[in-house]
Amino acid sequence: MRRNAMDQAVRRFADRQHGVFSAAQARSAGASPDGIKWRVESGAWEVLARGVYRLSGAPNTWRQRLWIALLVAGPGAAVAREAAAALRRVPGFPEGPIEVVAAHGMKDHRLPFGKFYETRLLPASHVTLVDGIPVTTLERTLFDLAGAINEKRVDRAIENALARRWTTVERLWGIWADLAARRRPGTRVMRKQLMKRGPAYVARESELEIRFSDLLDLNGVRQPEWQIDLGDETFIGRVDCLFRGARLIVELDGRVGHVGVLDEARDAERDQRLRALGYRVRRFTWEDVVFRPKWVISELRNELQLAA
Repeated sequence: MRRNAMDQAVRRFADRQHGVFSAAQARSAGASPDGIKWRVESGAWEVLARGVYRLSGAPNTWRQRLWIALLVAGPGAAVAREAAAALRRVPGFPEGPIEVVAAHGMKDHRLPFGKFYETRLLPASHVTLVDGIPVTTLERTLFDLAGAINEKRVDRAIENALARRWTTVERLWGIWADLAARRRPGTRVMRKQLMKRGPAYVARESELEIRFSDLLDLNGVRQPEWQIDLGDETFIGRVDCLFRGARLIVELDGRVGHVGVLDEARDAERDQRLRALGYRVRRFTWEDVVFRPKWVISELRNELQLAA
């Protein structure tokens, strides 16, 4: 009876951790060294790393590998960097990397796979749970990414997080204040990214908007106002881009939402109402921005020059 109770307690640990558990957890459930050895030899448990086991038959998944790395790293460890971004489903970060961080000097960390990082500052406020897995907070994840990957990817990650209202510029400044120090990776890049996102900053709401905004920067065209509500006596709609001085509206038609007959009729009616207010309206598609960027810039400059 006691043996069955122990096995059930171990299974509860494993169920929460995608089929894996540590020797410490097994001992806390009542397993003796001989009991652990017997279950390994009988095939009930598989040895994955020193002090880490898997219930036989548990499927090998990416989240399970995250848990293996966490258990090897020890208490207080958290999924970090690209793995943390993937766990949070940040666009541009697919499941794959195994990356774990823990406080400096906790123990000798030798992961069977993936990467382990040490940090001198990992307070409890910088760690949370996603799907029951310890992971750095989104703000800490973005700061750590700023010191580890290409700056353009960092910019996209921050923009996507802001557009989805997962965080705010103020909260990102808060994590920067916690971590900023000379020679700390990510400090300079994160500050640069936050400085360009002032109090009135509006995050781009789609990948197409981000690409169009990048195209403007690349060609020295000043940024418009983004996501502006317009109307006369009644609300007409929210436009993607407004070059207010030129009274030019640019609408970015993505891969979905502007392809059907009814969508085109609705867009045409809205454009007509906006033109009646004295605005000019230009529409660019995904294909225009991605495959004909020079033409887009040429057309845009012609429109701005006409207004001037």
